[in-house]
Amino acid sequence: MKTIIPEWHSGHFGDSFSAYDHLPAGADVLVLCVAGMCLEPISVLLPHQVYRQRLEELAKKHGAREFALLPYKSSEALLFKLPPSESAGGSNGP
Repeated sequence: MKTIIPEWHSGHFGDSFSAYDHLPAGADVLVLCVAGMCLEPISVLLPHQVYRQRLEELAKKHGAREFALLPYKSSEALLFKLPPSESAGGSNGP
């Protein structure tokens, strides 16, 4: 994991920083995690949606002092469907 120091910019929706400069090629979505003993996912963001006020609210709610942003490519998402439940007349067995 690498550490970054965000450059905050004032905008219409409050102070934010663009994570685009820190993403691997093709990454277009961020998973925001509380960084502690392990990473606890708490939100999904677009790279331009990292707002200071929201981070401060989440820090207070989760008792966090540090966050991690996990970048990923939405084009590589894994899609799946749940099998029909028995109450719907299906079977969960093999």
